[in-house]
Amino acid sequence: MGGSKVAYTVGGTIIPVHNMEYLSIALFSSALAVTFASLKALPISTTQSVIGAIIGVGIAQGSQVNWHVISKIGLAFLRYSREF
Repeated sequence: MGGSKVAYTVGGTIIPVHNMEYLSIALFSSALAVTFASLKALPISTTQSVIGAIIGVGIAQGSQVNWHVISKIGLAFLRYSREF
């Protein structure tokens, strides 16, 4: 149940997705970042990488980025990162 809520938030509320090509670009750039970090043995969160890529694509295409949702995601990352 929690995974579907995360997928909905990441896929539909950060930026309006008008074209699936933009989402593909975001996922590809995220995959490159994760691959590069892994090759350099750097710690990386795939979730944070995907969200950052989606924000970047939204800014690049001139979309309205939902900063309220981004702030809620950021607070959740901070809250749950202390548990590990």
